[in-house]
Amino acid sequence: QGNPCFKEIDKSEESTLRPAYEKVYVVREEEV
Repeated sequence: QGNPCFKEIDKSEESTLRPAYEKVYVVREEEV
C-alpha cells in the first residue's frame, strides 16, 4: 500500500517533488 499523501499529488507536482526527495534520500545514505 503506497503513501496516501503521494496519491493526492498531481503528476506535475510529483515531477518537482521527486528530485527534491531523491536529494534528501542521497543525503541520508551518505550519513549512514
